[in-house]
Amino acid sequence: MKALLNIALLLLVSTSVMAQLSNEDRVKFENKVTSYTKMKKTGSTLAIVGGGLTVVGAVLVSSADWEETTDAYGQTQYNTNDGSGALGVVALATGIPLTVTGIILSSVGNKKMKEYAKKLENVNMGYYQHGQQKGVSLSITF
Repeated sequence: MKALLNIALLLLVSTSVMAQLSNEDRVKFENKVTSYTKMKKTGSTLAIVGGGLTVVGAVLVSSADWEETTDAYGQTQYNTNDGSGALGVVALATGIPLTVTGIILSSVGNKKMKEYAKKLENVNMGYYQHGQQKGVSLSITF
């Protein structure tokens, strides 16, 4: 009789522990989905802003007046006194890294968001009551 009582008590405690772990996992997965969604949006914004700066920088650099000088060693240098040339170079130097960083953040955020959203859908915990029977069900699909 004691063994049966101990087994029933062990099953009751283990069921409640499993239910608590599943709920914590669900909250953890929801937080990760939210975090990676923010990362994806931030990456998209950076990519759009960086792409715009790159295009504007390329237009400014191509429209500037450049002077070609060759020194005594045969090396060619291009100089400009036009402000749009310098501004274009700065826009290119800022826009290209922003674009690359944005694309990387957006793609990683999108991939991880989908991964944790799928895990969130695969963990299901429920409560059932059929007549006199009551219980907790935990299902994890792989």
